[in-house]
Amino acid sequence: MEGLNDIRPFLLTFKYKEHDYAIYIEKTFTREQLEKGWTLEKRGNKFLVTLEQMEGDDDGNGEHRYWKVSIFDTTKSTDVITIGTGTVAQSEFFLLD
Repeated sequence: MEGLNDIRPFLLTFKYKEHDYAIYIEKTFTREQLEKGWTLEKRGNKFLVTLEQMEGDDDGNGEHRYWKVSIFDTTKSTDVITIGTGTVAQSEFFLLD
């Protein structure tokens, strides 16, 4: 029964080309860490993962808020490629400041 006391890092996994990748993101972070994002370097590739706070529409059951997760290939700094985006429930992460 972990629930709200679950402090384990969030495990984000993705497939890019022929390889699988995984990055851990701490569930609590500062605004500075949020703006910087999280990086992963593996197999000669460099990735940047960003989170952006989003507000969804009210569907009659209350307003749904979430994080937009984006993954970028930054191996070539002149040619940043968006690999993918998705959403995560707002309760997965906590902004400390």
